[in-house]
Amino acid sequence: MAGTPIRVAIIGNGLASVCVAKGLKDNPRFQVDIFEGSDGSWVQGQAFGLGSNAQRALDLLNPELRKALDAAGGTVLPRSAKIGTGPDAGEFIAYLDNTSPQIVVGRGVFQREINKTIPGIPITTNAKVAKVEPGTSVGSPATVHFEDGKALEFDAVIGGDGLNSVVRAAVLGADNPATKPRGMGGFNMRIVVPLEKGIEAFGKEHCEEDIQTGWVGDGGFLLTDKLDNGQSMQVIAGWKERPSTGTGWPYEEPFHEWSKDEVAEDLRGWGNIGKGMAKLFAEQEKLYAAAARSHIGTTTYSKGNVCTIGDAAESFAPARGAGAGQAIEDALLLQAVLNQVESKADLPKAMTVYDRIRRPRRSEVARQSNEAGLLLCGRSDAGVDKEMLKKKFENWNAFIYEYDLEGMVQEGLKAMQ
Repeated sequence: MAGTPIRVAIIGNGLASVCVAKGLKDNPRFQVDIFEGSDGSWVQGQAFGLGSNAQRALDLLNPELRKALDAAGGTVLPRSAKIGTGPDAGEFIAYLDNTSPQIVVGRGVFQREINKTIPGIPITTNAKVAKVEPGTSVGSPATVHFEDGKALEFDAVIGGDGLNSVVRAAVLGADNPATKPRGMGGFNMRIVVPLEKGIEAFGKEHCEEDIQTGWVGDGGFLLTDKLDNGQSMQVIAGWKERPSTGTGWPYEEPFHEWSKDEVAEDLRGWGNIGKGMAKLFAEQEKLYAAAARSHIGTTTYSKGNVCTIGDAAESFAPARGAGAGQAIEDALLLQAVLNQVESKADLPKAMTVYDRIRRPRRSEVARQSNEAGLLLCGRSDAGVDKEMLKKKFENWNAFIYEYDLEGMVQEGLKAMQ
């Protein structure tokens, strides 16, 4: 095997992709290449939170990945919920952490830090993939077709290419209705501003508190938190239905520039937090909104020597803050079973084991996340009733945080024997 390494193409240079690459990096049986469709600049944008499960998964993968979280300015933030609209507006509902608090980090800066942990693994940028063809028989290569007309063969292809995954089409079928994400009706807008700007908008008392706060309202959900070691603030406004019109996402395309006057009108009934957000949104040169989209009806994450991870495997609403953590969990298991592979002929088995173990877990997180989206926007049976919401938030995300990661890996290793 020394002269014939197993060639692995990872499509997409996101969080899950780098975690898999890190797990395979020191195995001499593998030759790994990453292909990223963008220019790879990873400009600082939105932030995400990593719960205790995600933090443990990074450590289990490689302590260097966990250290990268701190190097990227990850900020420890407990989570809380308040009422956003109605007679109880501003009232505290509950703290949402039942284990160690989450760490919030900027997506771009974290990506740059974890990329530093895989020296020697080529990352080709501006490599847009047009199509992937799985191998036609055991041991035969998969073919990656690029938009520039080039085609390359690999023994395995891993799709970490996100919500609009090309690799997902190879796994499920290009004509399968489940391949493409569906609009869920709602939408959100999010910005990151210097903490000083947050203080101007929300006041010093709110901004000095190191906590992530979400406001549950009639048809919408607002959130503020910190990143960059507490020096920046993320501001999010999400809607199931716009308060001013009662309508959801009005456009065919998934991203669209949004009127600052319209968002100010929608935030009018949200008290001081709404006024502060309207001020910050108005100060942006341009404001953009994104439609809420999820994958529905995913039946498998693998086909032969091709598989999907992260959002490419199955995307869902961000309501539980679980997307990044599930991507890391995917990577933890996938690299574990792939490291048991002795030859190209073993690859389909490894990917089948990965699918069998990960899909029930990720699909359940997806189901409960999509349901939580309705809860946070005041569209569950609790509405915006403080006491009913308090009961809904009991043991929030416990099933996510307390998952047995070591047991998952051991199950995968046993199945590969």
